[in-house]
Parts: sequence; C-alpha cells; structure tokens
Amino acid sequence: MSSANKLHCFVRDSSGRFVPTDSVKASSEPPTPTLPQTRSSAARDEKGRFTKQMSLPKDQAPREPVDEVVPATSQEHGCTEIEDSESEAPQLIDVSEAQSLEPIQIPKAKAKRPPTKSPYFLLPPVTPSKRKALKVKSEALAESSPKKEDDEDSTTSSPQSSPKKRSIGLVSCIPFPPLASPTFGLIQEKLASDPFRLLIAVTFLNRTHAKHAIPVYYALMEAYPTPESLAEANKEDIVDIIRHLGFQNQRAEKYQSYAKKWLSDPPEKGKRYAIKGYPAKDSGRDIKKDEIVTDADEREAWEIGHITSGRYALDSWRIFCRDMLRGLATGWNGEDSKEENFQPEWMRVLPEDKELRAYLRWMWLKEGFEWDPRTGEKDVAGVGLMRAAIEGRIAWDDEGGMSVLDEGIGEVSEELKLE
Repeated sequence: MSSANKLHCFVRDSSGRFVPTDSVKASSEPPTPTLPQTRSSAARDEKGRFTKQMSLPKDQAPREPVDEVVPATSQEHGCTEIEDSESEAPQLIDVSEAQSLEPIQIPKAKAKRPPTKSPYFLLPPVTPSKRKALKVKSEALAESSPKKEDDEDSTTSSPQSSPKKRSIGLVSCIPFPPLASPTFGLIQEKLASDPFRLLIAVTFLNRTHAKHAIPVYYALMEAYPTPESLAEANKEDIVDIIRHLGFQNQRAEKYQSYAKKWLSDPPEKGKRYAIKGYPAKDSGRDIKKDEIVTDADEREAWEIGHITSGRYALDSWRIFCRDMLRGLATGWNGEDSKEENFQPEWMRVLPEDKELRAYLRWMWLKEGFEWDPRTGEKDVAGVGLMRAAIEGRIAWDDEGGMSVLDEGIGEVSEELKLE
C-alpha cells in the first residue's frame, strides 16, 4: 500500500447514506445538506476510457469528468481504503471510537457448495477386464504381504471354517464295497452277457444321473426287448418313454441307429474298426475310414468301432464284453480262460469316467495292487489298506482316491494274505 492511501471508516448518516467518519460531526450539529440530484451517463474520454458524466441542473456549471474511485471494504476492521494524496501514511481508525454512530453490518460470506455432478458425465463403469486386473493385483499384494502367525493359526484351527467341497466328476456315487462282495454296483456288471443292452444302457447314462436314467432304461427294454423291435418301433413312442430325461429326440434316433447297425453288421471277432483319438490321441490316424482291421494286424481298432465312438461306451464294452466276444474267457475277469497268465481286457483300460475308475480301483485292489487311474501305474497295496478294504472301511476322498476310515492294527490273517 502506498503512502498516499488513507483508511477511512464509513458509517450511515441521518439520511441513510455512507459517509466517512471524518465528515461526521457531533450529534448536536445540523445534518449534512442534501446534494443536488444528478444523473450519470457513461462516455469515452480522449484515451478511449469510459467515464461518468454528471447531468447537473441548468443553473450549475458542468465539471470535468473524473474517474470514480470504487472503495474496497475491509471486512476485518469495517474500514475502506481511499486514495488521499494529502496524507503521508495510512492511518487506521477503529469503529469503537464512533460508538454513537450506526455500525456497519458486514454481510456473511456464503458457504461454498460442492460442485454439481451431472448425471450425463458419470465415471465409466469398471469393465470385466479391469476387474480381473484389479483382482490379480490385489491377490499379488495379498501374497506379497506377510501374514501374521495369529491369523494363520486362527484360519487353520477355526471350527467355523467351511468344509472343503468335493471335486465334481471325480468322486464315485457308489460306496466302496468290501473286497468279498461279488459285485461293485454298476449296471454294466448285470448286462455283461448282453452287449447290445449294455450299449443302450451306457447311452442312457450320458448326461444323466443313474438314479433317473436306469428306471427309464428298464421301461424302454420292457417295451422293446430286442434289437429288431427297437429298430422297427415308432420314434414318437420311444420319445414318450424317455421324454423327461431330456434330449429325447436325439436319444431316440441314436437308440434306433444302434439297433439297425447291430442287425445289419453286428460285432464279430476278427473285424475291427479304428476310432481316431481312442484310446490315445494318435490312435487310429493311420487307418482309413471303414477299413476293416484283422486280428493279425497290431494296430489299435475295436469290434464295435463302426457302431459307436463314445469313450464311455467303448471303455464299458472293453471292460465287460470284449473278452467274451473274442472267445478268450467266459467272463470279464478272465473266467475259464485257457491261456496261461491271461490278462483280462479291463486291466488295459484307462477310463475317464469316475464310476469306471472307482470300479477298476476296486478290481485292482482285489488283485493286491493300488492302481493310479491317471497313469495306469500300480504299486503293491499295504497291509493296512488291504485289511481296511476286506473289512469295508474304505471311503472315497475329495479327489476320488481311497482313504481308510479306521485303520486296523496287526497283520492280515493267513487266509487273507496275497499269494
């Protein structure tokens, strides 16, 4: 602030106008005379600036235009700065000295409002890719951050923690039977001597639970007991029987297709057909379509390869029917085989179905081996596992493996020891 500036305090006079305190006299003095009414208008001066011109009455002489000085009110002291060339230094006059005058009411500052958010310019939603990136980032941060020992202990020992869910597609629905049981509990065991019905039954089990599919299968076989009757049946009649299982039209067409192929070209010994990708990915690649492979040929091919190419149907047929079709045994476990050290077909099958895997675990344990369904490797079963299997104390774990419920103590008796 320059030395030419001087602070003046403004108050209202008796006429209600703001005037400096210097011009206000004692209350006993007469009021300030009223100035003549004038009119102001804007005009440009020689330099092009807008100035106010006062319109005076005719009896008064006009004055030179003067730039109006707009005072700035100081909210802190209720004073105003006015340029005064005569004053040498700014002086501050307190309002308390003029208590008889009417004080100035300083308007309160308005509170700032938050910026208005337009509904048309909202933040963009988080896309799934961003959510995934955020999730990966948060998981990485969680892994990198050290865990407290108390948290780890509380997590592992908390009784309220949710139990681990079983893996779908790995755990068998059939309880592990004792090794002395004559059957495991599969429908294929009952139909091993009738390969056509076995083929129809395993087709029923595709995409359908056994407790829903098996009763409908028996109803269909009761209505059409032979391949001839099924092939000549009305498709709509078959659809009415199997409708509530779903895919009824596709199923009916497949059942009748199996029956017609079975009648026109039944499976025979010495006539095999390749299936590309079964049992291994490179299997059947070197065999032409509809090419018949004889038993003298060492390439992989199957007697029912011209009827079906489903892995579950092929695995079931190999386990329970192939040895009897080829005349190598009277049963699927090598019964009445004339070959020395005969190995049944089921020992060479690596199924992907959970029920067939469970069945082969049970069959291999009868032979005294613990079998790995993923690789086909086997190890000699331990004494504790064999005792639990004989006593029926084996249960399926969450991954489809075997676990002993209550392992016994002691050795297996002489009658139960493996040769």
